[in-house]
Amino acid sequence: MMASNAKRFLWSAAAIASVGAAGIVMAAPASAAVAKVEITTPSGYGLVMNRYGTGCSYDVAATVDDYSATADNVTITVARNGGSSQTLIDEKPKAGTVTATWKPSARGSYTITATQGGVSKTTTAQVGTGIQLPSFILGGGCLITNP
Repeated sequence: MMASNAKRFLWSAAAIASVGAAGIVMAAPASAAVAKVEITTPSGYGLVMNRYGTGCSYDVAATVDDYSATADNVTITVARNGGSSQTLIDEKPKAGTVTATWKPSARGSYTITATQGGVSKTTTAQVGTGIQLPSFILGGGCLITNP
């Protein structure tokens, strides 16, 4: 009786393990997609936190999960106050991160979108009047004079 219970337990455990393994193996590979988009340069210095400045340069990075030779292009766009979008970059990724430079020219609310393979991620930024500082002052950050 004990031997049959042990066999039953082993067969049950093996069946559960096989179903779990089959689920892992049969899972469809992830399609090309943007995992996140973010402004990697610190926002400006001033009276309001998390504010970016006109005339100042910022790095925008899109993290992607497909950068193989057959990967879709990654496009990073920016739109001010829901208006028309401007393309910052549209290229085939060579690594897991695609970076573009963004230099806002007007105050307002901006939506930054990164897209690969029809999948998009967005982030928003508030922009006030800014002055790009020289590199020897605050590391070349942006002074926000009017939020």
